Amino acid sequence: MEEEETIQSYIDRSTESIDITVKMKRGSVKGWTQTKIIDFFKLRQRMTERIVVIDWNGRSIKQKESAEQVVIEFAEWRLGWYTTRFEKLLGDVSHELKYWLAMEACFKQKLPARLSGYANRVALEADVMQITARSASTTSSLIASLAYRATNGCLSILKLCS
Repeated sequence: MEEEETIQSYIDRSTESIDITVKMKRGSVKGWTQTKIIDFFKLRQRMTERIVVIDWNGRSIKQKESAEQVVIEFAEWRLGWYTTRFEKLLGDVSHELKYWLAMEACFKQKLPARLSGYANRVALEADVMQITARSASTTSSLIASLAYRATNGCLSILKLCS
């Protein structure tokens, strides 16, 4: 603006606050409105930038109106994954809790002391089902664990005997 000789000079006394004095040619600003002054000094900036992002699945490109819209959509998408993760962890912990409660019930009924008295796995399964009265998925993993322990116990006894 100084190069175009629209502004003659300016004094910048800004320290803790903005204090700029602009000197212009006499009569050059006569009839200017406040809007014209703001536009002349470029104190208003037009927001015409486009925000282009890849969607959260990585399959398409989307155009957003504002950065806030991107943040809101990301938060909603991420919250969905937190919910999915929480539900999975809750399912895992629930299954584990049922397993250990069934194991506790078996120990309270002194099942480990009776392991050597079962003729086969079917008899063990029937006894565990009777003790626990829980879901089949919990008791099947419990039976597998007990059968494995009983088998290892028998093998160690056989090794000692030979």
